[in-house]
Amino acid sequence: MGAGESPRFEAPAPGSYELPPIQEVSEHVLLDAAGAPARLPALDEGQVALVAFVYLSCPHVCPKTLAVLQEVDRGLAPPVRERVRLAAVSFDPERDTPERMAALREGLKPRGAWRFLTAASLAQLSPVLADYG
Repeated sequence: MGAGESPRFEAPAPGSYELPPIQEVSEHVLLDAAGAPARLPALDEGQVALVAFVYLSCPHVCPKTLAVLQEVDRGLAPPVRERVRLAAVSFDPERDTPERMAALREGLKPRGAWRFLTAASLAQLSPVLADYG
């Protein structure tokens, strides 16, 4: 990598990797983009969640992660859209305030049920991270 160049994130080829299954996660309460308490994963029967952990000052992988979530959000059509819940959860609750998460939400203009969550503190976030491995 030359001076001034940023590393590029290259997504692995489809089918060349496996995501570890999460057998069970507990309900956790975080803060939504309005600063109100919000449950995670907050699923009703028959729903699935795609949860990504990001932080807004991340210059490389996180923007790509959010772009992939945006593609998923825009690609979901009824009736699948009603069954899928997306969540972007900040790793950096000290900097990624509800107001910053709201600005991110506004910029990405979600079409479906996509929530932008943060925590009041790292102590509140730690059990969530432990639960999701």
